[in-house]
Amino acid sequence: MDRDWIVVNELSVQAPLGASHWSNGKEHLPQPLHVTVSVPFSIAQAASSDSLLHSVNYSDLAKSIEGLASSQRVQNSFPSLESFAMEACEACLHKFPVVQEVKVRVEKLRAHLHAKGVAVEVTHLRQSPSTPRSWNHFYVRDLELSTIIGVRPWERLEKQVVRVNMELNVCSLHNSSGSFVDSFDYKGLVDSVIKFISASSYKMMESLVSGIAHSALSCPSAYLEGGPSAMMFASSGEVRITRTPQDFSIEIDRPRQQPSNIPDDTPAVPILEHTHIVALALGSNLNDRVSNIEKALVTLERDSVRVLNTSFMYESNAMYVEDQPKFANAACLIETTLDPQGLLRTLKQVETSVGRTPTFRHGPRVVDLDIVLYDDLVISESGDDSLGKGELIVPHARMLEREFVLRPLADIIPNVIHPLTGKSIKWHLNVLASSGSSSSLWKLISFPSSPPVWPERIAKPQDGTCWSFGKRTYIMATLNVTPDSFSDGGLHLTTSKAGADIIDVGGYSTRPGAPDVPLEEELHRVVPVIQALRDAGISCPISVDTFRPEVARQAVLAGANCVNDVRSLREEGMRAAVKDLGVPVVMMHSRTDAGKQTSYAPHGVMTGVRDELGAEIKKAFHHGIRRWNIVVDPGIGFSKTLDGNLELIRNLKKFTEHDTDLSRLAHGPTCLSNSVELQIPDVLASMPVLVGTSRKSYLGAVIERPRAPPSERDAATLAACTAAIQQGCDILRVHDVGSAKDASRVADALWRT
Repeated sequence: MDRDWIVVNELSVQAPLGASHWSNGKEHLPQPLHVTVSVPFSIAQAASSDSLLHSVNYSDLAKSIEGLASSQRVQNSFPSLESFAMEACEACLHKFPVVQEVKVRVEKLRAHLHAKGVAVEVTHLRQSPSTPRSWNHFYVRDLELSTIIGVRPWERLEKQVVRVNMELNVCSLHNSSGSFVDSFDYKGLVDSVIKFISASSYKMMESLVSGIAHSALSCPSAYLEGGPSAMMFASSGEVRITRTPQDFSIEIDRPRQQPSNIPDDTPAVPILEHTHIVALALGSNLNDRVSNIEKALVTLERDSVRVLNTSFMYESNAMYVEDQPKFANAACLIETTLDPQGLLRTLKQVETSVGRTPTFRHGPRVVDLDIVLYDDLVISESGDDSLGKGELIVPHARMLEREFVLRPLADIIPNVIHPLTGKSIKWHLNVLASSGSSSSLWKLISFPSSPPVWPERIAKPQDGTCWSFGKRTYIMATLNVTPDSFSDGGLHLTTSKAGADIIDVGGYSTRPGAPDVPLEEELHRVVPVIQALRDAGISCPISVDTFRPEVARQAVLAGANCVNDVRSLREEGMRAAVKDLGVPVVMMHSRTDAGKQTSYAPHGVMTGVRDELGAEIKKAFHHGIRRWNIVVDPGIGFSKTLDGNLELIRNLKKFTEHDTDLSRLAHGPTCLSNSVELQIPDVLASMPVLVGTSRKSYLGAVIERPRAPPSERDAATLAACTAAIQQGCDILRVHDVGSAKDASRVADALWRT
């Protein structure tokens, strides 16, 4: 049953207050206060007798408060609102012996520039004078600020006024050392909330009010158990919530208790019960840049982190401080159980382990790992070395002005919404490009140094060979060491001198109907040739043409630094091998029977090849193979008809274009924590393309000499290669290197920008 109450509402008094609630202690002037006194008291006897003798005279209650305020005007001031409220409780209990409990609320008007008032409410029990110190409620009334809020575009054009009312339950007026605290730091709390609201740009009121609660509960000077109770928009829509520190995994700074039984070796990095999705920006401009980044990711994967997806690698000029080497930049999406500060500490430790040392701001660095987005949170935390806490701003403060951050992010999360602007990553990238503020970025692929030091390769990065795509066409020379090779075996060691950018060594014929080659025989053919090429001083990248994981591993140990797989990593163990080796891989489209399975009904050869190869690339991503290490090959001559081969070359641009069929893609903008972004099927978009059309049998059919020797198809090969370059091909796999080199130079002059 509800109790009866005798109440004096908002009694206006003036009392001299110290300024402890402003943290400066200078002001001791009379302040206008509104005091509300509430006494729980049964009115049953007074109602039946109709006599004041059986009740509490609210006029006398008011006089007790007025007398308390007046008595201090000629004496010492009250240190704070809290002290006035507690003395008011004691004055009422002294005046009325029959009263067992009294509750006093004291509000100071305009205690803060942006709020109409701040107040404290203290409850005092007669039988336990110490109880009030654990029964304190604090209020901030009508804190008005302007911020961007709204879902629709026109709602986000101008800031809107928001009004915040907060009720906070303070667990104790004691600090962490156990000392009594005379007052609550209103200013610190309100300033923290103002800073958060001013920097916010949420779409939903629910998100904003939850963020306000988090900000209030995170205030170092507030020993709180509760959070904001109301959030209103210009006397219209309203959201009410109650939050505790446990809702945000916030550690409460409570008085010291008995020694903990937690072991001393408990991990210093907080591990949360659930996982988080985080976008990281990756960069390096010293030594072997890509190997530095790869080493950092491999190290990070050992520390409560799983890499979900990676971007392409880009080369960019240094920004801000331009007189330094070019950067390699990328981004990755990770899943982690670490909280934001724990992840930040882990990233700094990884940077140090890779070899980063202190330098000047925006200067060169061995590796740079930045948190760009963490779930959909907005975080603004200053650093405190004494607490092992680093400065953390999320979303990254400068991400929207940096193409070398936005473009890699657009590779993996193009539709994810920036938590503050409400716009997608892709939208911001387009705005930056249209403003003329974007810089020249070139897609980069790196071939690790040879001979590699696998499996210790990651621990000892050395300088490797890097290619920038888009500037010119690269030539891959075929070196088939098989009995039925298309090449003249006696001339194979001269291929690099003819201008080859990479040599592709193969020991297993992939032509339809070719006999099976045992593993031992393939190893015997391939590994000695690769070793001989390195011994002869050939330093250009070497690719091994194989679908077998053991051949790939042995070839890379012998000096190869790329894998060319005609089966797109379908062989058991091949994905794991390529992931472990960390070298680029060419994934070619093919089917089980390359000579017979040529139908792509009902959608046609281009869609069929894209879908089938795209499915294999998704599996590669799932196994941790980096996007920046993948080159795609449409598989000319493998499981295609004559017309199918011609269509693929004629429309090669469509092979890696962004899919325009919206029914096949994730719909619309999404949040970072929404896993649908990880399921986008458009995985071939913007991939580097290799075309191997050299001396293929379909060319013999086109020139109407199907039975002529393969070497007589070189002129036809050059025509097909030129068409492929016009359609954006990046790498040509050929037999006649010299002629292909000449043709590619002319084609590049015609069509490369």
